[in-house]
Amino acid sequence: MNLIQDISRARREKGLTQATLAEAIGSDRAAVARLEAGVGPMSLLLRVMEALQYHVAGLAKGTVLPQQLRNRRLSMKLSLQELAQRAGVSRATISALERGDGTIAPLVKVINILRTSTT
Repeated sequence: MNLIQDISRARREKGLTQATLAEAIGSDRAAVARLEAGVGPMSLLLRVMEALQYHVAGLAKGTVLPQQLRNRRLSMKLSLQELAQRAGVSRATISALERGDGTIAPLVKVINILRTSTT
């Protein structure tokens, strides 16, 4: 599963264009297009997910993605540093993602690690 592809698919399934989704979240079409290309801030992704009523299934319990990330990391008994090393990002990046900050590229790396790792 690729989070970004799934977001784009969810938008299309709801019959929304990039422009109409952008209007619904108070952004512009170019920002949504960049997001669907895997570029942009996590804050935009979270707004899009909320507008589409999209939830990442199978990751961990939590009402929002940052909470799911943290809960999955903790259930795997990984420290911030351990997850950062596995994902090839900094500890500060993991911390930012768990707060809902950061950018999409490292988020995708982290989700891939959290989904494929058992411990």
